[in-house]
This record gives sequence, structure tokens and C-alpha cells, in this order.
Amino acid sequence: VSSNASVSPTSSPTSATKNKKMTAMEIAQQVLQHQKQLKRDERRVLVAASVCYSRAIGVFTTLLHEKKEEEELEKQEEEGNENNASSKEEGNSATKKQSVEEAILSLLRQRLGDACNEIGKILLTEVKNILSSTNNNNNSATITTNNAYQQLNDKGEDITKASAPLLLSAEFWFTHGLKCFDVCHDLRNIALLRCNLCQCCKIRANANVALPKKGGGGATTHG
Repeated sequence: VSSNASVSPTSSPTSATKNKKMTAMEIAQQVLQHQKQLKRDERRVLVAASVCYSRAIGVFTTLLHEKKEEEELEKQEEEGNENNASSKEEGNSATKKQSVEEAILSLLRQRLGDACNEIGKILLTEVKNILSSTNNNNNSATITTNNAYQQLNDKGEDITKASAPLLLSAEFWFTHGLKCFDVCHDLRNIALLRCNLCQCCKIRANANVALPKKGGGGATTHG
């Protein structure tokens, strides 16, 4: 009798999952997963490129640091030598090598900044598409040609929730790219990234985007 009493229609797992609403992060992931194949591939390639550039910068910086330490030790050992002419020639060649190495490191940082900027632009465009598909009269997402919007609308999900994590991710990538350009003093790209961040701030101010509070429990996966 007790086993039959524990089974009831209200405790059915299928009915519970049907009534469960998706979180903002889950809706955002659904939107990105239902992008066109070329869009998804472009975003994934850019994320992979940014990871590779970031690792290359880390390895290159470590090697340069180790090389400088070795050169300092060699200079200390050669301080007693009286051959000033040869030491000057070695100093000039070392300066040339250092300038080439710094140029390579600056180029890697510029490539990383470019990749971060492109990822942020993709995410920001998706935010604009979501907000533009919202009916201002009743604040409900209209049915558009986007497959993800259609499916989420049929499930009764509020697609505008996805705009918050996508906007935060866009700001993350823009900020990271700005830091890269700032280090290598690329003024033109610094201005470009600041303009993109201004667009994010404008969307925050004008659109009804409910961003999570700082120190909240929700985590955001960027890209």
C-alpha cells in the first residue's frame, strides 16, 4: 500500500521537467547553438585562436624573461674583460635582437586583441538581434526567422533573458582586447574597442537588460 501511495501524477519527473523554466544562461546557449553553421564555426575558430595567441604570448614572455636573466649573468661574468670594442658590438646586436623580439610579442598581442574584438562583435550583434525582435508593446519576443527564437518562443521562454549573459560576454571580450591593444600602444584599435564598449553601455542604459549583481552566484561562460 505504501509503494502505491508514493506514486502520484504530481510527482512525475516528466511533468516537473516540462514546467521547469530555463535560466538566462541556458537560453543564451540555445541561441548560440542554433546560429548558422558558418557563424558557429567562425565563433569557435576565433575563441580557439584567442586561446592559442594567449598561450603563445605567455610562453614567449617566459622565454624572454629567462633569456634576460641569462644575459645578465653573462654580463656579470664578462665585467672583468678589457675588450671594450667587442663588448660594444655585442651590445648593439643584443639591442637589435631585443627590438625584434618585442615586435613579435607586440604582433601576437595585436592578433589576440583582433580575435577578442571579433568575438565581442558577434555576441553584441546577437544581443541587438534579440532586443530588436522584442515587441515594445507587450515586452514579448516576436516570432522571427531565427530558428532558436522560434523554438524558445514555442516553449514559452522569455528570450530577452539571453541578452544579459551575452552582453556580459561581449563586454568581457572587448575589455580583454582593449588590454592587449593598450599594452602594445595601438591607438587606433584602442579607440575602436572603446567605441564597442560604449555600445554595450548604451544598450545597458536604453534597453531593459537585467544584469546580475556583482558577487552573485551565477557564473558566465564567455563565448
